[in-house]
Amino acid sequence: MDFRSVSRNSVEPGRGLSTGSGSHYTGPTADMTYRSAAGTYAYVDSRQGEYRRARLISPAYSLGSYSSCVRFHYHMFGVDMGRLSLFLARDPASDVSRWVLLASHSGNKGNVWLPAEVTAVTGTGNFYLIFEGFTEGRVSSNMAIDEISVESGACPNPGNCDFEHDECMYENDPNAEFNWNRVQGRGKNSLVSPQKDHTMGTIYGHFMDIEALGQNENDRAILVSPERPGTERYRGHCVTFWYWMYGRDVDRLTVGVRSRTSGVNWTQP
Repeated sequence: MDFRSVSRNSVEPGRGLSTGSGSHYTGPTADMTYRSAAGTYAYVDSRQGEYRRARLISPAYSLGSYSSCVRFHYHMFGVDMGRLSLFLARDPASDVSRWVLLASHSGNKGNVWLPAEVTAVTGTGNFYLIFEGFTEGRVSSNMAIDEISVESGACPNPGNCDFEHDECMYENDPNAEFNWNRVQGRGKNSLVSPQKDHTMGTIYGHFMDIEALGQNENDRAILVSPERPGTERYRGHCVTFWYWMYGRDVDRLTVGVRSRTSGVNWTQP
């Protein structure tokens, strides 16, 4: 499907965009899909002017369901970062006051791609998605989006996942030595991997698995959940999961909490 750009400050396809250096450095150096400078994404070039809006309008969607799950990745890196907003509209040519705000992100998020998902109450008729970037700085306010998807039905509760349909926005850490993989039925190593999942208890179910064959000692595979809101002090979140650890050379499975403000605090159950 083709998105189209409207406004004088246009949204453009990008390849490994960066401008300036030091405090003026902004924009991703690689796309989200391939994590490569050869990959593409859509971005707002803040050099076109400060305090300006750029809008990217989707084609018409008609999924026949009352609600839809909208997912995308966004990149907002720069000291003068502005605001990225997502709207839903029945008619993109209508007045902005008739649009519905679905999500809004602002400020410098660091040089990382971040996942986002939101449930949109769409009804059964046609609807459009409109991504709006508002720039605050002229040289360090580039923002980008990638991997937009729209599916029928509400989004699952963030963080909860049985991996039956997809990875639920859980992602592999690119700094780890190897990856977790979503598999169906049996893991790759039939000698030590599960032969069925826990949810369905059959070879048709899905789960996340790592293949250690060919890896070096102390190599890590790190699976990162979608971002969750914090809680009041000492309240915390309850995390439950099922795990499988079988094999003579199994080392350890560790659960950790990662915070943008306090770094990483790893804890082992």
